[in-house]
Amino acid sequence: MKSTLAAPAVVVAASIALAPGPAVPAAAAGAAVGTEASAGAREFTPGAVAERFPKRGSLKGYKKAKRWARLPKVRYIRKRESGGNYRINTGNGYYGAYQIAYATWRAVNGHRFAPTADQAPKYIQDYVAWRLFKRAGWAPWGG
Repeated sequence: MKSTLAAPAVVVAASIALAPGPAVPAAAAGAAVGTEASAGAREFTPGAVAERFPKRGSLKGYKKAKRWARLPKVRYIRKRESGGNYRINTGNGYYGAYQIAYATWRAVNGHRFAPTADQAPKYIQDYVAWRLFKRAGWAPWGG
C-alpha cells in the first residue's frame, strides 16, 4: 500500500526562505489553509538562512585564521586544490576550497557549522582549515 507525504507544503516554505524580497507569511505564499505550513506559519526573511552561521567575531581565533588565509602559501593551496572555488563538490569525497574530507571536517568540528565544507561560507572554511593547520601543519595538503 502506497502512502502519500505532505512534502509540497514544506517545499513551499523552503522556497520562501530563499526568495529575495520582503518577509512573506507562509500562508500568503500559496500554502493551503489548514496545511502543515500554515498551521505554524511564521514569517521568513531573506537573511534567515545566513543566521545559522556564527558571527565572525564570535569565533575564537577568527582574526588569526583570517590572517592565515591571506598567506601566499594558503592562497596557493586553495588555487591548487579547488581553483579557489569554495562551493566545489566534485564527488571525490573532498569538499570546499581546501578539499577537506568529510571525516576530517568532523574531526576539526566543522560539522558544527555545516555538514560538509562546500556548504559552509568562505570565512567558516578558512577558520576550520586554520584549525586543521594548527593541529596537523601542512601535511593535509601534501606537506
